[in-house]
Amino acid sequence: IVKWGEPVLHTPSRRVEEIDGAVASLFEDMVETMYAAPGIGLAAPQIGVGLRVIVIDLSVGEEPGGLIKLVNPEIVETSGAAFAIPTQFIYTRGEADSRFPTALTPHESRYRASAG
Repeated sequence: IVKWGEPVLHTPSRRVEEIDGAVASLFEDMVETMYAAPGIGLAAPQIGVGLRVIVIDLSVGEEPGGLIKLVNPEIVETSGAAFAIPTQFIYTRGEADSRFPTALTPHESRYRASAG
């Protein structure tokens, strides 16, 4: 996992144009890294890869089917929540009903998640 200040963390990530073997391998590496950290989410730039790829598992591997893999996620709507970044953590202030990404999963089906 790269440290705060690395250029890849401050550069807009590239869109994934095709979900191929390289992206599948990236997902495998990201999931392994996330669980080893241990953590509940990891974005490709956090391991030095400037692509729009994210893995999330709020159960930290405890619930089958809890792993979510996202490709090219986009925030499509927000409720006006403000974002702040203290040191290394991101949290939100404001309304709790912010809408979160709609993205393609590795199987190219639509996935929409929302908070609270």
